[in-house]
Amino acid sequence: MSLRLIGLNASDIIECRVVGRINRFTVSVEAGGSRINVHINNTGKLPGVLVYGNKGLCLPTSSGRLGYRLFAIECCGGFALIDTRLQERSVLHAIMNNLVPWLKPCRPIAQMPRYKDCILDFLLECTGENVLVETKSAVLRDPQGYALYPDTPSRRGRRHVECLRHATKNGYRSVLVFVAAFPNARGFKPNMVVDGRFGELLRTAMREGVDVRGIGLHYNPDSTSVEMYDPDLKVVV
Repeated sequence: MSLRLIGLNASDIIECRVVGRINRFTVSVEAGGSRINVHINNTGKLPGVLVYGNKGLCLPTSSGRLGYRLFAIECCGGFALIDTRLQERSVLHAIMNNLVPWLKPCRPIAQMPRYKDCILDFLLECTGENVLVETKSAVLRDPQGYALYPDTPSRRGRRHVECLRHATKNGYRSVLVFVAAFPNARGFKPNMVVDGRFGELLRTAMREGVDVRGIGLHYNPDSTSVEMYDPDLKVVV
């Protein structure tokens, strides 16, 4: 059973069709009979998802020069949540409401904490322990139904793993959460074909004590909300 995490205002959501990516942060879509440019905050390539003709969902945005942000795309029998900020908010909401069995009870200390040369997602205090948390968006689905990260070589992803390794050696509990952001993922795997070095670093980090986890999320248009269907998704490394 899925758990509702973050509700969205149905009247704000507009439907669109993907035309194509213009640059890292801009996508061309067709909405209401017109072609418009909208913002996208997921810098992955999103193969198989950000595809011409796929149905998308947008929310209004008050910042920047573009009026809307693409946050979900039809995929895998439902909607993939491609918006990384909504993914982060959803994970934090789940943790703060004790919905994640492997990380509770916790309270937030800081968002976007800096550690060495990395900016991570959260610093939490969990039963007297400082916990650094970094989330990674895994929207790429392999033929067996596993979520993969990354979908393009990621120097930033490798740097974050190195920072979490260092933090673990210096007394922090370090958690790397892969968000399988499409319906019914079987688990998570590192994408060894696209970035084998990342996968090797991930294995090393796990041996050294970095806690690597998976969470399954998707957007449900019936409830107009982000839902979590698995708080402890299988990780295969």
